[in-house]
Amino acid sequence: MEDNNYRFLFEYFIDYSDKRSLLLKEMTTSLLMSTSSILIVVIIFMITYRNLMEEKRLSDLKTDFINNMTHELKTPLSTITVAGRTLEMPQIRTNEDKILETARMIGKQSVHLNQIINMILEISMWERTQFQLDKKVIDIEEVMNDIVDSFKSGSGDCVSISRKYSFNGAKADLDVVYFTTLINNLLSNAVKYSNRDPVIDIEGTTTNEHIRIKVSDNGIGIDTVLKYNSLELTSGKSKEKLTLKEAQLLKYLIINKNKVLAREDILTEIWGEDDYFLGRSMDVFISRLRKYISEDKNIDIRTVRGMGFILEEVDLEGNQ
Repeated sequence: MEDNNYRFLFEYFIDYSDKRSLLLKEMTTSLLMSTSSILIVVIIFMITYRNLMEEKRLSDLKTDFINNMTHELKTPLSTITVAGRTLEMPQIRTNEDKILETARMIGKQSVHLNQIINMILEISMWERTQFQLDKKVIDIEEVMNDIVDSFKSGSGDCVSISRKYSFNGAKADLDVVYFTTLINNLLSNAVKYSNRDPVIDIEGTTTNEHIRIKVSDNGIGIDTVLKYNSLELTSGKSKEKLTLKEAQLLKYLIINKNKVLAREDILTEIWGEDDYFLGRSMDVFISRLRKYISEDKNIDIRTVRGMGFILEEVDLEGNQ
């Protein structure tokens, strides 16, 4: 048996005629898992980004709300303070009419202050219920006089206010709190953006079924260049849409025009802190603003080496 040899021959044949479908079958699971993973990552990123933007929006709204409410609370409080000091004057204590007038003013401002506080307390309900204005029919001229008298009492003698009303007894259906806030904001801005003693002219007219109220002043005219509420800047024939920071920075420069502003003061006012990297961002914003106002030859944002920046008015000959 040792001399017997066996030989076996085998031939293998592999059919590759349907190899594409075979490969796809093998890879289907992996492809599906990979695609699903990518989609999940993209969806998570989009949700995260949306949440971040929403948080930023809410943060901006909260900041604006705090600033507005602080301003609104100061108006009645300052009026009450001035009225209280008025009552301490000897010549007022002997005048019953003045005492009664001052007491009424304190009462009105106390009611307005209480309305503002109630509005703040009700804000937490806005997300759960539909927002509604507390409208009532009022005599527009009477309300305007109350608002202006209260504002003038709290602003001192430096503010000159003239009134030209022709409402003809018109009445309006509106929310008194928000209307008072609106007029107070206009009057406050007239004082805030004035580089001299403010002179405010208030006109009121009625046309058909509409009531028109116009408030003008002798201030620096910020709205002719910057529409802060809509973040729009108009310079010459160009019109630019600003970012919030660009608008805040330009507004700060306009308020303090012809004054050298230190870099650290600008950073603290606009960004809330003095930081090296924020300083580099501010330089970029300044460059953009210079480009935006380049068509207006009457103003210039100049760098003061070693100090900061200044928004200067330039005359037609280029003298500063």
